[in-house]
Amino acid sequence: KHFNHSKQFKKDITGYFLDYKELEVMLRSYIAN
Repeated sequence: KHFNHSKQFKKDITGYFLDYKELEVMLRSYIAN
């Protein structure tokens, strides 16, 4: 069970990171315009 929880946690972190990167790209393009 702990292993599964660890996997889920890693997946969530990756999801947050990707969302942040997407937001950063949007912010940069907004500033550029």
